[in-house]
Amino acid sequence: MRRLCNIIMTDPAVDNVYYWIGPTPTFSQGRLMINLKPFGQRTANATQVLARLKRQTTGVQGIALSMQVRQAILVGGRMSAAQYQYTLQDSKRAELAHWSQVLTKNFATLPQLTDVSSDLQASATSATLVIDRDTASRLGITAQMIDDTLYDAFGQRQVATMFTQLNQYHVVEEVDPKFQLTTDALSRLYIRWPTTQGLVPLNLIARVSNEVAPISVNTRGCFRP
Repeated sequence: MRRLCNIIMTDPAVDNVYYWIGPTPTFSQGRLMINLKPFGQRTANATQVLARLKRQTTGVQGIALSMQVRQAILVGGRMSAAQYQYTLQDSKRAELAHWSQVLTKNFATLPQLTDVSSDLQASATSATLVIDRDTASRLGITAQMIDDTLYDAFGQRQVATMFTQLNQYHVVEEVDPKFQLTTDALSRLYIRWPTTQGLVPLNLIARVSNEVAPISVNTRGCFRP
């Protein structure tokens, strides 16, 4: 996402850009907001700028960028990666996953359409922490204690507030960001043992299970697949 922003900011028609990663309806997605300079300060309209940015960002590996011109009036309340949406509904998730992939593949072959994407991420991976309940119970360690430790390491745990004459700044606790990119960081975390106040390695009472993430399905109205 940072590489995309750096490329976009080099365009002479772009005034500023900001982005955020999660929470979104599906896994592993983020959003970009691109603000263009006033029309009198650029020679291309918004559609031409987006087409130019699309060519410039295609070389970034590991991520796909879909863009659309912000409309003054939006029809419908669902945020989307494209200007037009086609919604599938099904009471069976496996059937919905199959036909959504078929439809996406066929839409991509139509010359009238570009940047065809789908909310379905059937091959997205996830890491699940499986707690050894028996071992944790013998040590007096609860699931809440494990959850608190994980939040201390990867969440936004506020530990202090620094006050100045005009502002105040929150101090957030977390592990070094370089350890947040893989599940190896879990092997370096410790739980405070309530009996002796000693440290118990997290991997002694829990293991990481890497698997395909559950299918994320957007709901519409009262329909619940």
